[in-house]
Amino acid sequence: MTGSVDPQNRTDRTPSPRSAATAASTVSVSARSAAVATTAVTTTARPALTSTPRLTLANQIQLMAHPQLRPRTAADFPPLRRPDLREDVLACVAIAQQAGLEMLVLDQTRPDIGLPVVRVVVPGMQHFWRRLGPGRLYSVPLAQQWLTQPRPESRQNPLPFPF
Repeated sequence: MTGSVDPQNRTDRTPSPRSAATAASTVSVSARSAAVATTAVTTTARPALTSTPRLTLANQIQLMAHPQLRPRTAADFPPLRRPDLREDVLACVAIAQQAGLEMLVLDQTRPDIGLPVVRVVVPGMQHFWRRLGPGRLYSVPLAQQWLTQPRPESRQNPLPFPF
């Protein structure tokens, strides 16, 4: 795996906090806009997408900055420019290991096709959608020392994904 080939020819291929935030915001807004605009949305789903309660800092305090921490910017994070995609993968493996997770990476590239293909599985990693059960909503705040005891389900965010 040499080179940083991006099949979509995007210019934001280099991993960075700024490109990650931009991509996440773009995908979130695009997904919601497409869901509201599409004719495939059923009449029962459309009101849920269009009549979401107005989100404010008063009713969504989890969006407020921690009063004792200074805001961080992209400059607070090290640049992740690497000349080889393999180095990017190895850096991700190291990050997972630091978090106590194992990353399994399988190179499935077929020489006769020439398109790099990699399958990555991280046992123990969970999806970002809201989960009502044991998992990251309960364990990560404790591990990051944001809480001293798990927050009960009744106190979890009632609006899990406001887009």
